[in-house]
Amino acid sequence: IGMAKADSPDGPWQKLPDPILRTTPDGKYRDEHKPGYSNWQDFIEEGSWDSGAVHDPGILIRKGKYWLYYKGHKIGEKMFADSKIGVAVSDYPEGPYEKHTLNPVLNSGHEVWMWPYKSGVASLVDWAGPEKGTVQYTEDGVNFEVMTALEDIPPAGGAYIADKFDDPEDGQGFTWGICHYGMSDWNFLLRFDCDMKQGVQKKISWNYFQHYSTVRDVMADPGRFQLPVDALDGIKTAINGIQTENHSLSIYPNPASEYIIIGLDKPSVVMIHDIRGTLLLTRKCLPGEVVLSLDTFPSGLYLLRIGTHDEIMADKFVVKN
Repeated sequence: IGMAKADSPDGPWQKLPDPILRTTPDGKYRDEHKPGYSNWQDFIEEGSWDSGAVHDPGILIRKGKYWLYYKGHKIGEKMFADSKIGVAVSDYPEGPYEKHTLNPVLNSGHEVWMWPYKSGVASLVDWAGPEKGTVQYTEDGVNFEVMTALEDIPPAGGAYIADKFDDPEDGQGFTWGICHYGMSDWNFLLRFDCDMKQGVQKKISWNYFQHYSTVRDVMADPGRFQLPVDALDGIKTAINGIQTENHSLSIYPNPASEYIIIGLDKPSVVMIHDIRGTLLLTRKCLPGEVVLSLDTFPSGLYLLRIGTHDEIMADKFVVKN
């Protein structure tokens, strides 16, 4: 983990000459020159929990010291997306940092979401690991306990935490932030709102939450949320913008029920994703009309992607059973 510093958020920024936190120096790769996470599973000797990589840092000021929470992967990791969370502490923001003896402090979480809450530290643990989808809390900064479970945690989120660097005695929490939605050919930065702040009235009655209103739900069925049927036309236009002049794509019927017919003018790979981005079908096709059965597809919105040797096209279609 490296650091750069500046007197203003606008810069100029100056990189520190050395990393402020390094991997634990044990474990042995089969090929030490092979880059990135693709190398974690190709090993001779398994390493410590953070021997393969340390990244995704999040710093809190706590009791006059700098607590750097970070994500770690080990040499010998069985699943490259799996990770654990540790902490290192320093008297100065640029270090030197000393890793805590109780690391890893969390056995789950793909993003580092930590914030001062009341007299301790809270953590939002997202989709990775055995304790995924939870909010956890610790009084001492290291011994976390599960407080509650959540659904649809904003992906790759960053919350606006007003007192994060104030070393508060009574951390207040947060009510909004920005997250990254990337399960499609397009990537979006989205604002999310929540009630993770002290004093906010929790809206938990069934009358208020008749459904789980996520981005995916709205895109799949806008009518369910009292949106006009053309509410997603702007998104469709953006998706269609992938098309190029040297390839044509036709899909019918749309909406469909039992099948769709796709017109292709060159050899292609046809892929169908659900609105969550999950790949449901892949087929290599020759030029001409291709008929795809939809017998196993429930009603909803789907993304069709067509890949050739020189381009990728996309469009959406609706299944109504």
